[in-house]
Amino acid sequence: MACVNQIGFPAIEAISSSVIALSASASHTGTLYEECIRSCADQDAAVTTVKNYIRSHLDENLTRESLAAMVYLTPDYLSHLFKRETGFSLTNYIIYERIEEAKRLLAGTSQNISDIATRCGFQNISYFSKQFRRFTGVTPREFRK
Repeated sequence: MACVNQIGFPAIEAISSSVIALSASASHTGTLYEECIRSCADQDAAVTTVKNYIRSHLDENLTRESLAAMVYLTPDYLSHLFKRETGFSLTNYIIYERIEEAKRLLAGTSQNISDIATRCGFQNISYFSKQFRRFTGVTPREFRK
């Protein structure tokens, strides 16, 4: 063994130590990768959860804070994540979903526009009309015709 060290080869102990360190490093990297994959899946699940909640609670007061608390994220991080995943800001997505529901109700029911606005989460009829026109290009009355 002494000859091996004299020729310039590392000692067996040094090689085995390096192999053990490399194995530990590879194991740690694998663990980090798995955590990252789980985190991404959790983020996707958070956005999906929020989207589903919004669709089923359109008539309620939906705030960034309440939605973020529901999925255990900060409001700023949820907003960032939501924008990255959907292309919509959280506020615009809520309005978009409310307008989509209003369109469905306008086309499929004879309820008056004020009742539809309230049912879709708009307390102010003029704000509803303004947002409806912004998203569709027509007023609710024109859409119904």
